[in-house]
Amino acid sequence: MAVRKLRKNMKPIIWVITIAFFVSMLTVIVSNIRMGMGNQSYAFKINGEKVETLKVERTMTNLSGVYQQYFGANLDKELSNLIAFNQVIEKELTMQIAKKLKVKVPKKEINAEYDKIVNSINDKEQFKRMLQIQGYTKTTLKKEIEEGLLLEKTIAAIKEQYIPSEDELKEEYEENKYGTYLGKTYEEVKPELEAQLKDKKGIEKYSALLHEEKENMKLEAVDEEYVKYLEQPSLEKDGFVITNVDMANRTIRNLFATGGEVTQAEEMTKQSFETDIKIAKEAIKRGLSVEENLSTTDKLYGLRTKLEKDIKDSYKVSEDELKNFFEKNKLAYDTAASSDANIVEFKAEVSEKDKETALEKAKEILKEATPENFEELAIKYSEGPSGPKGGDLGWFEKGQMVKPFEDAVFKGESGKVYPEIVETQFGHHIIYVEEKEESKAKARHILITNKISDETKKLLKDEALSVVDKLQNKELTFEEVSKGGKNIVASKAYTGITEGGYIPELGYKIELAKEIFKSELNKFQFVESQGEIYVFQKIKEVKYKKADFEEVKDRVKYDLLNIKSQEELKKIIEN
Repeated sequence: MAVRKLRKNMKPIIWVITIAFFVSMLTVIVSNIRMGMGNQSYAFKINGEKVETLKVERTMTNLSGVYQQYFGANLDKELSNLIAFNQVIEKELTMQIAKKLKVKVPKKEINAEYDKIVNSINDKEQFKRMLQIQGYTKTTLKKEIEEGLLLEKTIAAIKEQYIPSEDELKEEYEENKYGTYLGKTYEEVKPELEAQLKDKKGIEKYSALLHEEKENMKLEAVDEEYVKYLEQPSLEKDGFVITNVDMANRTIRNLFATGGEVTQAEEMTKQSFETDIKIAKEAIKRGLSVEENLSTTDKLYGLRTKLEKDIKDSYKVSEDELKNFFEKNKLAYDTAASSDANIVEFKAEVSEKDKETALEKAKEILKEATPENFEELAIKYSEGPSGPKGGDLGWFEKGQMVKPFEDAVFKGESGKVYPEIVETQFGHHIIYVEEKEESKAKARHILITNKISDETKKLLKDEALSVVDKLQNKELTFEEVSKGGKNIVASKAYTGITEGGYIPELGYKIELAKEIFKSELNKFQFVESQGEIYVFQKIKEVKYKKADFEEVKDRVKYDLLNIKSQEELKKIIEN
C-alpha cells in the first residue's frame, strides 16, 4: 500500500557494528530489553572487564529484529541469541586487540559521527526518546560509536601490515586470470590485486588473532541467564570440533535456502560440516596442512582450498582431452563483440511547477468530494494502488502510516472528508476518515501523484544536448561531468557492453547499447531510450572473433582442471 510506512531494507550482518548499521537500528523500538536479570547488573566478565547486561540484550534484540524481517515467525530466537551473545564476546576481544595494537580513535571523529546521527533525525525530542528506549545516554552512545570506529581502524591497521610481494600478486592473477580477471592483463588489474590481497590476508590475520584471543580469554561470572549461550562442542569428528556457534552461524545462512524452515536448515548444516571434514581429512592424508592458530571453520576452508589446488596441480591433462573439451564447448571461447563507453545518465526531477499542477488537481477534487461520492471519485481519480478499491485503506494502527497522513487522519473528524490536502513523499492526498478510535482508524484516500511534465522533460533534454556540445567542443571534460549535478544519476565508464543490450551495473538497455555499437569511437552522442536520457562516448570496441584452439588453450586447460577438481571432490565426498 502506497502510504504504508517504508521499512528499511535491513540485511543480516556479522557482529561488526558499523556506524551505518547503528543508525538504522536506532530507529527500532526495543520493547523487550530485560533489566536486572539474575543476581547481578552485568552479563559476564571477560579478562576482568565487566560487560553490561544492557549491551548483551540490545545486541540480541537488534539482531533478532534483523533476522525476523527475513524469517518472521520461523526465526528460532535461541539461535539468534546464541549468535548475538558470542558477537558481544568477539567485539570485546576486538577492543582488546585494538588496545594491543595501540589503535585509537580521535575524539573529533567520534563527535563527527555522533553529530551525523543527531542531524539525521530532525526531531531532537524524538532523538532523546530513542536514546532512552535503547538504553543510551550521550556518553554511552559515543562509546558505541568509538567501538564501531575502533573495529574499522583495527582491521584496517592489520591489513596495512601486509604488503603483497610481486610473486604473490602474480600467483593470485594466474589463479583468476580466466575467471575474475578474464580479458585483463596483469598490469591492468595489479592495483585491484593488491587491494584484494590486502583485504583477504588482513581478514585472515584478524580472524587468527581473534581465535587466539578466544582461546586465551578468561570468561567468568557469567549470569545464569546466559550460561546456555556459551560456546561449546556440538559436533566432533576425526579430530575436528564444530561448536554450537559454528552450527548456528551456518544454520542462519541455510535458512535463506530453506525459506526459513529451521529443521531442514539444521540438517543441511550438519551435512555440510560432515562434508567439510571429509574433504579436510583427505587433504591431511595428502600431506597438506594449514596453520594451527586458526578456528576450526577457517582450518576447514583452508584445507579445502589447498586440496582443490593440489588436485589441479597433480592432474595431467592430455592434448586430446583439451581438444575434445574445446570442441564440445567451442562457443564459450569465441570472443563476443563488446564495447566500453563513458555514459552519463540523466534523470528528470519533478519541478515545483509540476508539483503545483498536481496540487491544483487535488484541490479541485477536494471541492467535489463528500462522504457519499468519495468511493466513486477515488475509483475515477486516485493514482494509488487502492484507487480501484475506492481508496479503501481499511483499519490501521498509529505508527503504520507516514506521519503527515497519520496526523491528518487522527486530527480529522469521523465520517467527514479532511478539509485540507495532505502532502507526503507519495504525492497529494484527499482523505475521508470513515471511523476512528484512540489508537486506530479506518480511512479512504485519493492520491494525486507528482508527475514530470513534458516541459520538464524538454528542459532536461536541452541540458543533455548542451552537455554533448560542450564535450564535443572541449569546453567540458567527461571528468568534470562526472562530478555530477542535480539531474545526473550516474556518470562513469562502463565496460563489457554486449550487443544483446546488457550494460554491467545498468542492466538491459537495448536501445542505448545499440546506439553505442553504431557510434564512432570517441564521439559524444545523445540518446533518448525507454524514457531515459543519456550522453555517451564509445571508448573501446571489440569485434566478434571465432575461437582458435591454440590461442585459447591455456583458458581451456584452466576450465577443464576446475571441472576435474570438482569431480574429484565429489568422489571424495561420496566415498
